[in-house]
Amino acid sequence: MSIITSVRRCYHCGKVLQDKDPQKEGYIDPSALVAVRTNQMILCQECYEELHPNATPAVADVSDEFLSMLRDAKKEGATIVYLVDLISFECSFNKDVLDLITDLPIVIIASKWDLMPKEVEAEHTKEYVAHRFRAEGFKKAKATDVVLLNYNSSADVTLASGMIKKKHNGKNVFVIGAKGAGKSAFLNSFIRQFKNTSNRGIMIGAYKNTSLEVWQIPLDDHSYIYDTPGTGVKNSFLGKPNPPKEILVTSKIVSRKQVVALNGSLFIGGIARIDPIRLSSEKKRTSFTCYFAPKVALKSITPKNDMTALFQKYIKNKALKPYVDWFKCQNDADVFDFELEEDGPRDLGIAGVGWVSFEGKKGDIYRVYVPKNIGTYASRAKIIIKKKEGKKK
Repeated sequence: MSIITSVRRCYHCGKVLQDKDPQKEGYIDPSALVAVRTNQMILCQECYEELHPNATPAVADVSDEFLSMLRDAKKEGATIVYLVDLISFECSFNKDVLDLITDLPIVIIASKWDLMPKEVEAEHTKEYVAHRFRAEGFKKAKATDVVLLNYNSSADVTLASGMIKKKHNGKNVFVIGAKGAGKSAFLNSFIRQFKNTSNRGIMIGAYKNTSLEVWQIPLDDHSYIYDTPGTGVKNSFLGKPNPPKEILVTSKIVSRKQVVALNGSLFIGGIARIDPIRLSSEKKRTSFTCYFAPKVALKSITPKNDMTALFQKYIKNKALKPYVDWFKCQNDADVFDFELEEDGPRDLGIAGVGWVSFEGKKGDIYRVYVPKNIGTYASRAKIIIKKKEGKKK
C-alpha cells in the first residue's frame, strides 16, 4: 500500500507551496504555513504581495502648503497645539509633520474625553496619548503635555489656555490636527473665554504664500494663534464620502466582549475582520474587549468555518452592519499580520471605526483585514481595567 498526502498549493496561482527557498516558486513563510488549517485557502508570498501591494498600513496625508506653514513655525520656534480625537487618532499621524515639530513646545489636546468608556482612567489616558506620540517619533512627548477635553463648544478650556500661555513665550501658536479631531469645538470654546488684551482683532485669511485659510487670534501685541486647516483623513473611514452612520460615536462608548478561538475570526460588520493565527496561550483563544459604536455588529466565527468564503458571503449579502459599497469583496482588502513584541494588554484598531483590547503574549500573531488604504494599528492598551480586590475575610 502507499501513503497518500495532500499537497498544499497556492489558492491564486496553483503553485505547490514550500517554505525552504524564498527564491523558488511557491515560497511561503514557515510560520504562515503552520498557522493555517489544511482546508484553508492560502497564498504564496508572490501572489500575496501582488494582491496586497500595500506593505504597511495607510497613513494620513498632508499638503505641501501645510508643510510650508510648519516650516515657518519651526523657524520661529512657535508653539504647537496638537488636537487628537481620543476615539480614533492612532492613524492620523504624518511623519513629515512630526519631523518638523518634534523640537517645538507642544500642548496636546485629546478631545472627546466625554465619549470614552466609563472605565477609562484620566492619568492612564494621558500617558497612552503621550506614548503614541513618542511611538510616532515625537520623543519628548510627556503625559504632562496632554489635556483631556470634552467634545462640545462650551467645554472648559481653562487648563489648555493656561498651558498655551505658559509655553508660547511671546511667539506664535499653530493649532493643528486631523479633520474631525475637534479643532473647531476647541477654538469656539477658546474664543468664548478669550480676553483680547492687544490692539488687534481676530482675522481670517490666507496664510502667507499659501492658499490655506486660517484664523488669526491675537494672544498679545506680538503673537497670534493660527487655526490651521485639518489634515487629511483619507486613510480613515471618517474621511470617505458618506461614511456609514453606524460607526459614528455620538454617546459614551460601552465595551462588548467577544471570544475568538485560534484560527477563528472576529467579523467587524462587513468592513473588517481580525484573526488570531498564532497564540501561545494554552486555551488557544483570545478574549477581545471591543470598543465600537453600539450599531457596529460584531460576530465571532468558529475555526470550523471557512472564514474567507464566509466573510465574502457576509460582504456580498450585506449581512452585517456597517457595510460600504466600495468594499465589495475580500480582494478589496489590505491584510496585515501583527506579531506582538511584548506581553501585556494590547490594542488592535481600525481608523475611524474603533478598537479591540486583549491580553497579549510575545510572539502571538493577529491578522487584520481592512479595506484598501484604510489605516490599522497595534499598540499598548488605551484602557486598562483594574481587577477588583477581593473582600477581606
